[in-house]
Amino acid sequence: MSENTNAGVRDSINFVAIGIPSELKISNPSTPHYRSGFCNLLVLGALGFIIASEAMQDSSSPAPGVYHDDYSDDPNDDVNAALPSIAAGVFGVVYLFYLIESCCSDSRKYMSNFKDVAGAEAFLSQMVDTPPDVAMTCECYHYETRYRTVTSTDSNGRTTTRTESYTVKVTTYRETDYFRYRAWKDESGPFHGMTLHAIVKLRLYKLVVWNDDASHRAFVMAYSAFQARNRWRDSHFSHNWDMRIRGFRTNVLALSDPTAKPCWLSFGCFWLSTLLLCSWPWRRMLTSSSVEAKFTLRKVILA
Repeated sequence: MSENTNAGVRDSINFVAIGIPSELKISNPSTPHYRSGFCNLLVLGALGFIIASEAMQDSSSPAPGVYHDDYSDDPNDDVNAALPSIAAGVFGVVYLFYLIESCCSDSRKYMSNFKDVAGAEAFLSQMVDTPPDVAMTCECYHYETRYRTVTSTDSNGRTTTRTESYTVKVTTYRETDYFRYRAWKDESGPFHGMTLHAIVKLRLYKLVVWNDDASHRAFVMAYSAFQARNRWRDSHFSHNWDMRIRGFRTNVLALSDPTAKPCWLSFGCFWLSTLLLCSWPWRRMLTSSSVEAKFTLRKVILA
């Protein structure tokens, strides 16, 4: 448990007992990775569309030695000729969506923060000892109607122009301020037990706890004053607050024995499996080979 106070008030501060500290909770993960599986199926379906369109085009082509004039004009011929291009475009869009999903996935975040158990415990100790920042943010903006000239050409080659309107968001002001408190302490509890497992997917959460009602009221007053001094700056106003911990990461992958790391467990293999449309099997393999540990960083704040 870590505790920090500002100079001059250390002896006069008494923290209220908040409750049972959070502890490291380890369980066998059962994540089915539905989103990844769905994206994989979409890409495979788009790939099947390309193969089918190529087959349809081949079947509609005249046999060797037979001229196309021997056939009646069929509008479906134009459709069949365009199908491969349409299929390639669909595949490109779906594959891009698939790559974006992989880039934003928890699995990618785990592989980006790879540590041994000692390194993971040192990281948690650092997070426990780091003071929280209570950030208040706002954005002032308005919408503007703008116009542009659009040129189009019809099937007869005639060119026409028209003016169309569109709306854009214009941000005129942003601000971030921090709530100034007197003292803080950490009530996160112990985080031992990761050494008992070969691969641990560590998921971190943050929780701010006000030491007493007076501390909560002080923050509410500061947040209200922050809004009052900024909401007049433009016609629209959005605001938010959150607790920040410098160096915080939501996902950490810890190995008890780095020398026994499986050959497939690397950042390169993750992306290789993704590019080869095997993202879902790779994630399922990681899930079946690991346990999941959840840990909440509880920061108690006295204002």
